Amino acid sequence: MPRSRPIPLVLALLILLAPAILPASGQPAATLQAARLALADGAYEAAVDTLEAAAARAPLSPEGYRLLGMAHEQLLRYDRAVEALRQADTTQARVLAALGRNLNRLGQSRAALAAYRRAYARDTTDRGIAGNLAALLVEAGRLQEARRLYRQLLARDPENAMLHARLAGLYRSLDSTDQAIIHYERARRLQPRSLPVWLGLLQVYVATEHLESARRVADA
Repeated sequence: MPRSRPIPLVLALLILLAPAILPASGQPAATLQAARLALADGAYEAAVDTLEAAAARAPLSPEGYRLLGMAHEQLLRYDRAVEALRQADTTQARVLAALGRNLNRLGQSRAALAAYRRAYARDTTDRGIAGNLAALLVEAGRLQEARRLYRQLLARDPENAMLHARLAGLYRSLDSTDQAIIHYERARRLQPRSLPVWLGLLQVYVATEHLESARRVADA
């Protein structure tokens, strides 16, 4: 389990004084700031302690629950992270993505996929969300949907070797070997030293009995 680093003196004072800086009628801004500083410093237990102490006095704000979820995730407490994130602002793509990530780590792949779908619907520009959604679609056997998503991502970022390689692997699963070769070759041109790309391309050539091409790749 990750261990939090020692808390710097200034941060420790801010954590101790946070409840007194602003009235308890609302979520004290100092409490949230103390939690953010603790997270940034790697003091995850301190962040949890700060937020849970605030929650004992009054319900946390949605942002407070998001920060609490982040702290629990860093401490590998994925179930508690999910519990906190479900009380955060789930209209935010980043909250939904974090929820999906933690659900997936708990083995709840269907719920994770649903969370990532909602996250992507709210922010189609976030490449991390889109990439994770595509990977979950592949795991769920929704290969055609994953293929469409990878093609959309490549249309925005045609020089991304990783996306070409992932799409190539997907085409292999769909028995579309010609398309797999095209995307493996593109990935190899963009990232010539990538062992997974080299191996994937070699395997496709061997499987399709393109032996001369396989030798060319093997000798490169």
